[in-house]
Amino acid sequence: MNTVFTLSAGEELPALTDAFAREHAGWDVEPLRAHVTALAHAFVDASVQGLVLGLITDGVTVSSFTESLMRGLASLVESVAGKLVHQVLKKAPRDVLMDAGQFFTSRVARLPDVAQPVIAVPMTPDNAAALQLAIESVEKDALVRAMAGVVDDSLDYLFVAAFAVIPVGPLTRRAVDAGGHAMRSGGKSASARAIRNASNDEHKDLADFIARRRAELP
Repeated sequence: MNTVFTLSAGEELPALTDAFAREHAGWDVEPLRAHVTALAHAFVDASVQGLVLGLITDGVTVSSFTESLMRGLASLVESVAGKLVHQVLKKAPRDVLMDAGQFFTSRVARLPDVAQPVIAVPMTPDNAAALQLAIESVEKDALVRAMAGVVDDSLDYLFVAAFAVIPVGPLTRRAVDAGGHAMRSGGKSASARAIRNASNDEHKDLADFIARRRAELP
């Protein structure tokens, strides 16, 4: 079995991926660019909503401090990723736009026991084990470790993989690397700080959130 951490794909992203899958072959380059750019921004929004703001909107009781921290992190990720997407796609040739559209489409999954489309992030064996320990123990350090693993595997699957498919020059590569580092360190720091300042009830809510988002696939 393979462990995944599921993020809601929302409504806009699946609609855009379905349209891309059906119609992209007939589009000229500028309509294709407009659609792939919209698809990329919807992908960023869904990733942020699922990974960062999901803690606030999916039944986890959080303090005002934690909510402020999470919303600040969401703004950071949206700003960094949104600017990089715009920079890379605004002059991309048709073949790059096609590859980008196919990448974003491939990240939307429909799982057997999940009603709505999701982004299913594969977890490494060590990080999957950390999720299990956090669910079972509901201990502060285990929760910090589990969420750090979610941040790492999510960024690798959603951000690093995207810019492995989309070619960039050396200057943009440095910006991508710096942006990825900022999101990774910011995500881990914000989640760890929030968990260490949370109450026991909030820890239990977070463990339940992790359990809801975890899925096992053949």
